[in-house]
Amino acid sequence: MLINENVVAHIKNRLVFLLILMSIGFGAFPTYAVVTLQKSSADRPIPVRALIRNNQVYVALPSVSAALGYTLTRGNISFTHNLKSQTDSIVLIEGAAWYTRDDTTYQMRAVPILRSDTLFVAASEIPGVFTQGNDPGLLWDEVRKVIEPRLLVGLHAGTSLVGSPVRDSQPHLKSSAVPPAAKEKLPLIRTIVLDPGHGGKDPGAIGPDGIQEKNIVLPLALMVRDGLKARGGFKIYLTRETDVFIPLRQRTKFANSKKADLFVSIHANSVGGQQRQKDAKGYKIYFLSQAKNEEDKLIAMRENSVVDMEAETDKGSYLQNILVDLVGNEYLAESEDVSILIAEEIATSMPSTVALNKGVGQANFWVLNGSYMPSVLIETGFISHPEEQKLLADKSYQRKMAEAIADAVVQFRQKIEKGL
Repeated sequence: MLINENVVAHIKNRLVFLLILMSIGFGAFPTYAVVTLQKSSADRPIPVRALIRNNQVYVALPSVSAALGYTLTRGNISFTHNLKSQTDSIVLIEGAAWYTRDDTTYQMRAVPILRSDTLFVAASEIPGVFTQGNDPGLLWDEVRKVIEPRLLVGLHAGTSLVGSPVRDSQPHLKSSAVPPAAKEKLPLIRTIVLDPGHGGKDPGAIGPDGIQEKNIVLPLALMVRDGLKARGGFKIYLTRETDVFIPLRQRTKFANSKKADLFVSIHANSVGGQQRQKDAKGYKIYFLSQAKNEEDKLIAMRENSVVDMEAETDKGSYLQNILVDLVGNEYLAESEDVSILIAEEIATSMPSTVALNKGVGQANFWVLNGSYMPSVLIETGFISHPEEQKLLADKSYQRKMAEAIADAVVQFRQKIEKGL
């Protein structure tokens, strides 16, 4: 059978064209989707860049933001993507299912993905991310692959709609756990739960030399345990003593089950971008409250993103697991007190060690959510810093920091016992 040469040439040209499309900005051969977006009923639908991953449609943030009238820029911290309109300000973060709008943090069900410096967001998340105030909002039509105004719903047959202008992941909900009926005076500080962050399949942050956060914080936590035992009068538990993965909500659940008087979660910090990695260094101790600056907010978002590795049974309801209603945090003052004591003790006993900002901060760390005791999260230093990563991995340095933490806990116990 003879095939017309023009037909063959046409087929070749089409194949070449498709290969070029696949190579521009996407890497090797992703699956594509044809998606359109309509801003309002008066506007014509426009095509947006889209791809399919794990049977889910993702749309390119630059295409969507431009179509909806937002300006998109990369933050000074390279892994943030900032969206601004005349009335709205949104920040998304690479590799995390969290975003902020006007200083309020929200959770998405799907983590955005980065392909060749372009952030792709699940199409089903677009209505929630871009709906604000009394705006009737957008909806994602899964069948027709269209993002369109909610006002157009019902005009098309055979639709499967996803998304709502009323985000069901808003953080104006209290923790899923039921707190004690009333706060009483703190008992003597006797039972301590130490929480080495990450573990198992979750390495945490990784330094330039390949040092993993999980392998730094576990030996440090064990040293804190030994230091507290040596000082006497404490019962100490660890959420993990080996390299295993523990879901976030199970960590505070464990602390509550032990009726702990203090919960200490130990981590190492990290930032992206070559210049930031050279500049950002220092320890900081956090308690659970609304973040006061962008840096602390992003640190909390990075730590919270571990939820993406958890099984659905551990995540629980997104309505309940999203960050705690901070007004109801019973032990805010005590948590702030112990944070200050730890920061001051590190500064005194390790004077050459750098403090990030003032050494104490506040942010929405999920691992502290739902704990019925004073709780702090220690970022021991920046594993992303070329030199500080080496210090964090040094046993003598870990021992000094562990001693400082243990001394601060003793001071906190003394302060509570004196009724200060």
